[in-house]
Amino acid sequence: MAPIAVNELWTLLAALLTIQLGIAILARVPLLARYSIPPAVVGGFVVAVALTGSEAAGWKFSFATGARGALLLVFFTTLGLSARLGKLRGGGVAVALIALAILLLAVGQNAVGAGVARLFGQPPALTVFLGSAAFLGGHGTTTAWAEQELARAAGNAFEVGMACATLGLVCGGVLGSVVATRLLARGARAPASAAVLPEVGEVALHDSADAEDFGRWTSSDRWLRQMLVLGATTAVALLWQRWLAGRGVTVPPFLACLLTAVAVTNVADLLRHRVDMQTADLLGTVALRLFLAMSLMSLDLIAVLRAAGLILTAVALQCLLTTLIAVTLVRWAAAHGSTGAQAVREGAVAAGGFMGFGLGAMPVGLTVMQRITLQHGAAPRAFLVVTLAASLLQDVINAGAVQAALAWAAR
Repeated sequence: MAPIAVNELWTLLAALLTIQLGIAILARVPLLARYSIPPAVVGGFVVAVALTGSEAAGWKFSFATGARGALLLVFFTTLGLSARLGKLRGGGVAVALIALAILLLAVGQNAVGAGVARLFGQPPALTVFLGSAAFLGGHGTTTAWAEQELARAAGNAFEVGMACATLGLVCGGVLGSVVATRLLARGARAPASAAVLPEVGEVALHDSADAEDFGRWTSSDRWLRQMLVLGATTAVALLWQRWLAGRGVTVPPFLACLLTAVAVTNVADLLRHRVDMQTADLLGTVALRLFLAMSLMSLDLIAVLRAAGLILTAVALQCLLTTLIAVTLVRWAAAHGSTGAQAVREGAVAAGGFMGFGLGAMPVGLTVMQRITLQHGAAPRAFLVVTLAASLLQDVINAGAVQAALAWAAR
């Protein structure tokens, strides 16, 4: 029986229903919410199971993919707009050291991915989907790179990457908490106190100027202005990306959007015309959630099961690598400058947070750090340096590492 073609409108509706399904499941299964697994991922896997069953019964659905490309570009453009490099000055040398740790992790994860792919006789293109695209990058990054020609030629890159990214979320949350607790137990234990968690304006991407209202939240002028910024940034990015392509230099469109947006937001800061990040963040979040839902609805679960040994081996080795970097360089960087019990606490909290986002996602890292500080006392420096480095540099560093790894795989 020929596949049942689903047009763009019904694909969008199915994606929206998938997200709502994920939200409902998370509300009833707190364990999934605890590890910050996105609703689009939860709902997407459930829908993928249902569609796998329907395919076995002879009913196969083919979803439209036209909107996915545009949603991906919107997400990476908003991601780049958030990278205000001027904020790095607030973290000092520690932020630079955490950035170095992120670079080492990205390169190391891809080296591990290459080794695992070779061990199981898989094509080199699977390197990044067993490495930093899946773990340091997460579901959105995995799906983006799976669209590239070399990845598509590997056959099951998308399925392997999504499985690794999902297991990474769980492992990052569990191991991050365990490692941080063990580090505290080995050091001079600080007396428990009420954790003074940093406010959004202290460590997150947006400072107090961003929090100011640029107009009424529901003002159409505000949203249209931000859509113009997103559209113009994306258009410029695609222009120079195609110009380079005509000269034999390949840059993925989403990476071009990310880099162009980084330049735009920092030039805007210099000109004192800051980008409205409240609206940009929301637009990017909506785009990512729809993109993930549309992608996961087409997930081939049979391919995931066939690659179970490959996936579990990669997850185990990536956990070891991330733990090693977290308990050495990251812990030292965050603890440097503090003394006694406070130094122990800063280092432990930073290590746990690094493992959370290094294996899973930034929300997982923040959850781990908050959980530890509520139990053992505040660690403001750890929050500051980890959040700044991860929020501003993680995606740019990882994009370069993935691009380099795929270039190596294409040789």
